[in-house]
Parts: sequence; C-alpha cells; structure tokens
Amino acid sequence: MGDLVGQSEIAAVTQLQLRRLAPEPDWQARASALANALEEAAPGQKLARSVLLVAPPFSGLCQPLGLLAERYGWQVIEPPEDLLMSPDAAAVWWDRQPLDQPWVIPELAKFWLRNYAGLAAIRELLNRVASDQCAPGVVGCSSWCWSFWQRYLPDLPVTVQTLAPMGAEELAVWLESLPGNASRPPLRVRMANNNDWVIPLKDRPALGAGRHSTYLKDLAALSRGNPGVALAIWQRALRARPDDAQLAGDGEAASPTGTATRDCWVIPLEQVSLPEVSTVSRPMTSVLHSILLHAGLTTDRLALVTALTSLDVLRALRWLERYELVANGEDGWQVTAQAYPWIRRQLQGEGYPVDGF
Repeated sequence: MGDLVGQSEIAAVTQLQLRRLAPEPDWQARASALANALEEAAPGQKLARSVLLVAPPFSGLCQPLGLLAERYGWQVIEPPEDLLMSPDAAAVWWDRQPLDQPWVIPELAKFWLRNYAGLAAIRELLNRVASDQCAPGVVGCSSWCWSFWQRYLPDLPVTVQTLAPMGAEELAVWLESLPGNASRPPLRVRMANNNDWVIPLKDRPALGAGRHSTYLKDLAALSRGNPGVALAIWQRALRARPDDAQLAGDGEAASPTGTATRDCWVIPLEQVSLPEVSTVSRPMTSVLHSILLHAGLTTDRLALVTALTSLDVLRALRWLERYELVANGEDGWQVTAQAYPWIRRQLQGEGYPVDGF
C-alpha cells in the first residue's frame, strides 16, 4: 500500500472482504467493557441502587447487557406479551417478577406502547425503582424511549447514566479492532481519492509515512459519535483493488517494510450513497418516529400507536423499505443504521420531539 493508487483502480469490497475488514462487533468484548464500567461505579457489581443506561439506537447496548446478566447470574426480565394493561394489572405483573434479586432489562422500550393503556408497565417499574421497592437492577433504554418518559415523568428520581459518543480517536481504535484480535496484522486504510491516511490515525513509521485525513473526525460528526451508525457508513465506504490477492484471500499481505498488513481504502463521505428521500409524508414520519420510540414494532402495533389503519401502515412501511429507510427483522420493523442520521434530521425538521443524542 506504499505505492499511490488511483481511484479508478479500486472497487467495492466483496461480502467476504467486508466480513474480514469491518464485521459486526464482538458483543462479548462490549460486555466486558460494560462490566468494567459498572465495576468502577460499583465494585463487585453490588449496585447501591438501580441504574438506567440510556443510549441512542445502534450503540450496541442490548446484547452486552444480556451477556452481562449471564456472566453474573442476574435475572433477565422479559416484557409481558400483552402491554395493554391497567395500573392494577401492571402492579400484579411486576409482583410476579424476580425483582428481589439483581436483575437486568436489556431494552426498556419493549415494555410499553404509546397508547393510554400501554403506559402502565413502565410507569409501575419506574415508580418502584424510584422508591427502592426492588433490588438494584440495570436497565438499558433507547434514548428515544427515555426522551418520552423524561417528559412524561419529569421529576422521577432515578439514576441515569449515558454512553459517551465516540470521537475520531475512539472510532479509529474501535474500527481497527473489529477485524480480529491484537495478534492479527494491523488494518491500514487510505483515502481512495488522494491516498491520505485514515487508519492508522497517527504516524506509525513502520507502516509508512504520509498525510493524514480528517475522515474519522467527519465520520464521528456525521454519525454523532454513534458506533453502530459509523460502522454502517464505514462499511459502505470501504473499497479495495479488484486484483488484491490479500483481500480475496485472508486479507493479509506484506508491506514494503516486510510487515504483514490488511489494506483497503475508503471513498470520501460525500460520495457514500446513504438512504434518503426528497419528500416524506406525515404517515411515514409518524411510522418512523414510533419505531424509534419503541426500538422496533410489528405492523399491528404500529397501527395501534400511530392511529393509522393497518393498510396505511403497511403502505408506508413498504415505501420506506424500498428506499432502505426501514427493514423488517426479529424485533419487528426497525430503521436502518445507515439511514438513521437522515431520519433523525427529518423528524427534527418536521417538529417531532427527538432524543438528546
């Protein structure tokens, strides 16, 4: 990679290359990092009181919390099948949960529906947490869900902690670590248009000299420091030479200095094709906002919380899916990570209450 490479000589990476250069994160590693953070706050994981961990979508909080519960033997509380219940029914339901021992809720947004009859479960839990009527627990909560409940119950005395956004240096360390463990050769990334260095972020003489790009700083700004969003954009920006034997094989080759490396390029952010549309209707923005509030919803529940007909909801979803703004998965319909920056700006511009992240 020491030789200059023209932009015409590179092409989009294959799925195999993508899995080796920018795979999905190691959730076990994220769980360990989260455990270390909790250890600093509460040595021995013996929390003095319940903690609400608030993070934006795609921050990777749910999976590590589930793994953390397995590691320490904490009880995982799953949401009730029927979220439409009276306050009395909600109290009875929580009485049946193992809240007398350490417990975890990976995603609080799954415990409610934006409907008068769908608020009771979270309201009862937060009241119990605020009044110390249960053993200490850890609650993961989408920033959009918490934005609603913070306005709905503004004076609730609960302990809230947030994940710090990633800057350029944090993104560099994280993206470098994704392809493998420390024993594997380092990842080297340059700009496709001018060969400026992107990774490593700082000079490493053994890997060659050259100018450094502000790419990761710009990526951090575009993604608002959200690692999942940054990764989705990064994956779309990665490029490689079609005849690169190291990427077609194991993704490793020797540099001019004899050091094994994994080399690739990224195109400028303004050239990355991200999902967006010129106009979007009110039903569509309502669907998008509701999906974010609840961290994913089925078609039936979207009709319930938006007051749209099932046909209107389905029509909106199919249109949004066509433009890669939403995707259907195990947890229902979700907004896509690569579209999230545009969706957030669009909702804010339309006057919807947005999260603080």
